[in-house]
Amino acid sequence: MHRDKILALTVLALVMVWICPDRALAENDPAMDLYYSANSLCSRRFYKLAVTEYKTFLSTYGTHAKVPLAKWGLAVSLYNLGDLKEAEPLLKELVGNGAIAAQDQLHNLWGACLMEQRRFAEAEQAFGWSVKNAKDPASEQTANARTGLIETLFLQDKWAEVIAVADQAGKLAPQSPYTPRIRYQGAVARAKLKQYDEAAAVLKEIIAAGKDPALVHRATFHLAECLRYSDKLAESAELYKIAATTQKGEFSEYAHYNYGMVLFLLDKHSDSIAALTDFRKLYPKTALVPEASLYIGRAHIELKEYAKAEAVLRPLASHAGGGCPAKVVGSEGIFSPTPGQLQANSRPIQGTCRIGYLPIKWPLH
Repeated sequence: MHRDKILALTVLALVMVWICPDRALAENDPAMDLYYSANSLCSRRFYKLAVTEYKTFLSTYGTHAKVPLAKWGLAVSLYNLGDLKEAEPLLKELVGNGAIAAQDQLHNLWGACLMEQRRFAEAEQAFGWSVKNAKDPASEQTANARTGLIETLFLQDKWAEVIAVADQAGKLAPQSPYTPRIRYQGAVARAKLKQYDEAAAVLKEIIAAGKDPALVHRATFHLAECLRYSDKLAESAELYKIAATTQKGEFSEYAHYNYGMVLFLLDKHSDSIAALTDFRKLYPKTALVPEASLYIGRAHIELKEYAKAEAVLRPLASHAGGGCPAKVVGSEGIFSPTPGQLQANSRPIQGTCRIGYLPIKWPLH
């Protein structure tokens, strides 16, 4: 999933159960009849009809004592219809209103609406209120709030705060179904702060638990990243291979490319050629194909297979005009090999280009 997208997990996790009061017969009270009718429709998930009833009630009986609860029901109905933009101001208006007892649920829904509008700082405050004021730190509502809070922090690059929330989740709600993902995000945040050993320890635990294949895939890729940045190239290569081939997920493309590149740095040139050749076949339209081709050519040169190298590199030279830096994709951007890693492989290739470093943005989590 891409960093510039609002993660659907947060909205999906914040499921609101609307508990309507029992319908009471209100003789000669059309306002209460309309109010209870709207509640009944909402509780039975006829949200479109409920919206109409609530809006009729609010426009007709704007000073009624049930107005706050009607707005709450309207906001819930709109939320469940996916109209978060219209629901948001209603929820904001009801924040702190004594008529709405379920302020934790209200803040969670409000935070989700704010995230949908990319108002991350405000969403952080909404979710943070629920976490701070939680009566039960291990409850589902608190877990929902903590999930939303860490998403907003992650999307604002607040790495230290992400780590704090992730550690809190592990201690206070270890059995929550959302905690493994929260801990994963904490590990990624640690990697962003170059705390690779600490990040790796958490990622290994997530992989060992193995409950969610998609999460295990992401954790495997990021563990490979941590090991690579720690110069444990052989171990990282094995994990890249798993994330690229054994597992299939959002990072498979990047894992496959990095697998071939790390094999090159390990002087396993034949294996690097095989891996990067497979990469080009599997992902022919990716922007990384020229860089993969460059290192295929370089590997052929290291093996003294000059004719094969020329066949791969000459099209690159004519197309790129001698300016095609090789890249290794990573969670910190593009991987620039260390001087020690490059020492044995830094000989420039005539007619193509030297190894270079070109930062680009790419999916992080």
